[in-house]
Amino acid sequence: SLNASAPRTDWWTGLQDPLLDEIVAYSLTRNRDLRAAEADVRRARALAKLQNWSLLPTGGLGLSGGRTRDGTTGVERDFVGADGEIAWELDLFGRLRAGAKASRYDALSATEIRRGVMASVAAQIASTYVELRGAQTRLAATEANSAAQDETLRLTQVLHDAGRAT
Repeated sequence: SLNASAPRTDWWTGLQDPLLDEIVAYSLTRNRDLRAAEADVRRARALAKLQNWSLLPTGGLGLSGGRTRDGTTGVERDFVGADGEIAWELDLFGRLRAGAKASRYDALSATEIRRGVMASVAAQIASTYVELRGAQTRLAATEANSAAQDETLRLTQVLHDAGRAT
């Protein structure tokens, strides 16, 4: 199985930002591409199950019943009949096994595609979020710098008014 060594799909939680976690979770539940990928996974898994059934014997059972009347004696009789059949396609050349294996790999492929879509959506969101947080940090630093320069101007003005600065 490919899942044993698969990378974590919730890597953004390592940033330890609850707001980012909330935004990503919200986005993953509403992303159309991810919904389509999940539908593909369900379809591929269902087809794999059906393909596996082709390796098993198939059969049917029929029951019938009724009442007959003997034309000469007029005696009525109930009857019940049952019939059945079992069929099994021998897979001499491996066509059925190969089809079942291909279906399983299709399901694994669809699962990995879904994982890739999820990672892509989360990466886009996390990247934009980190850029936003960086811009907010730069803005806060710029505002603090501006406030420090305003304070320097005020102190210089006070010194100038007192005749101690030019």
